[in-house]
Amino acid sequence: MKIYVCNQPVFVAAGMTVRHALLAAGCREKPEELLVRDEWGNEVGLDGALHDGQQLFVTKKSQTDVRPRSL
Repeated sequence: MKIYVCNQPVFVAAGMTVRHALLAAGCREKPEELLVRDEWGNEVGLDGALHDGQQLFVTKKSQTDVRPRSL
């Protein structure tokens, strides 16, 4: 499958996750420290499924991106 990570094409096998796409794209940061959004601006989980032609955009998480945990 052909996926785009920050507008760069990345090829992954069917059944791979967002985490696999980040690794294939050569991201050096820990995936947990990154915020991944799809082409519509929705946050995507690292274990999320991929589809052919999907676009992912990656930024580093900041303190404002972290949601407080409920007790």
